[in-house]
Amino acid sequence: MGILGKIFQRSNKKKPAITVPEQQKKSGGDIAPELEKALQAMLANYYPEAIAQASKSVHSETPDIKADAHRICAISYSRLGDYEKAFEHYLFLFEVEGGAHTALQLATTSVMCCEVQRGEAWFIKFSELNSEEPKMSSGEARTNYITALTNKGYWEKAFNHLNWLKEGYQLLHITDSNFLYMRGFPFLSVMLEKSYTIVSQVLKREALILWYAELGQGLDNDGQEAVNIFINSIKEGADPEKHPEG
Repeated sequence: MGILGKIFQRSNKKKPAITVPEQQKKSGGDIAPELEKALQAMLANYYPEAIAQASKSVHSETPDIKADAHRICAISYSRLGDYEKAFEHYLFLFEVEGGAHTALQLATTSVMCCEVQRGEAWFIKFSELNSEEPKMSSGEARTNYITALTNKGYWEKAFNHLNWLKEGYQLLHITDSNFLYMRGFPFLSVMLEKSYTIVSQVLKREALILWYAELGQGLDNDGQEAVNIFINSIKEGADPEKHPEG
C-alpha cells in the first residue's frame, strides 16, 4: 500500500500519530511521486497544503494512489478538527481498500461528528473484519473508541465498552506492564486513572467502589494490590486522576 499504510497502522490510542523513520521523512519512502509533496506537507503539519496536494490524486485510476490520497486528506482533516470532511475521506478509503483499521477510523470519526449510532455500527464492522483477519489488538481498538466517546461526553456508551475492557484485564489476569503492552492493553495504572472519569459519571460511589473491587478480583497479586490502593484513595477522598498508583 505504501508508507501511509504503515503510518496508519501505527496510529496511537488518541489520534493518528505521524511517526516514521527520519530517512523516510526525507525521501518520501515508497509513496507514489504524485503524493510526495502531500506527504511531506502532512509530516510537517501543513495540513491545508497536504489536503490541497493530495486532492489532486483522489480520483486517480491507480487504486494505491487513490487510497493514499484519501488517507492523507482524512488524517489532515482530522488534525484540523474537521471530522465531517475526515469521515468522507475515510469512507472513500474504505470503499477503495476496506480493512479493519479504516473501519475503526470511521467509528471514532463518527463519534467525533456526534454520530454515535453510526460510530457503533462502524465499530461492529471493525470487530467483524478484525476477527476474520486480525490487524490490531482488540484492547487497543476498544481503548481508541472509548477515548473518542469520552472526548464527546458519551459516558454511558463509554462505560459499556469499558466493561469489555474490564473483562479483558480479568481474562489476561497478568498485570505486568510489558505483558499488557504486547497485547495492546493500557498499563493498569493508566486504566485505573482514565477509567475513573467514566465510571464516576455513570455509577454512584458505592457501586463505583464495587466495580473496581470486581476488577481486582480477577487480577494477579500485583494487580489486586494496585486496585486496592486505588479504591482506598477513593474512600479517603483523594482524586484518583491526580494521584494514580502504579
